[in-house]
Amino acid sequence: MKANSPSLRLPSIRCGRRSALVFAFTTVLAGCSSAPAKQAGERASVTPGAVNAQRSAHVPIGQKIVSLAETLIGTPYRFGGTSPSEGFDCSGLIYYAYHKQGIEVPRQQQADYSRNISLTSAQPGDILFFRINGEKISHAGIYAGNKQFIHAPKGARTVSYARLNSYWRPRLFKVGRLHKEAY
Repeated sequence: MKANSPSLRLPSIRCGRRSALVFAFTTVLAGCSSAPAKQAGERASVTPGAVNAQRSAHVPIGQKIVSLAETLIGTPYRFGGTSPSEGFDCSGLIYYAYHKQGIEVPRQQQADYSRNISLTSAQPGDILFFRINGEKISHAGIYAGNKQFIHAPKGARTVSYARLNSYWRPRLFKVGRLHKEAY
């Protein structure tokens, strides 16, 4: 090709011979890169659904259960309730959160279907079972980590967080795991 060719013509910039050589050398090297340069404002070719699926795949199922339960905070308590529209009781909240993650659990007697684990081994998504009065399990909540759980308490309250404090800790009967991911 001729040096006068329009495709090789560089803008007239006053610079020394050394600067011109450095510019030419870096231009040649830039052409050897494996990925094309992105234009300003250009986005990656990965679809948002694929990105969310990748992120979702790395989130433990127990954390997904807790995240869903967190979205239900403020939902009214209702005896026998199993949905956001009708409200929740404690076992209905657990049933709903697990069901939405594709894990079928019984509406009642969840303690019988869970694997016993220690409180020190508890992970987000595990279930805490309580004896409030007497020998029978009468309350349950979803462990959220850091000695906190999400539950649907009785008495015209709403789904909320609670701490394993001086009231709840002595009443804790069992920590159970229903999801198989952590086994």
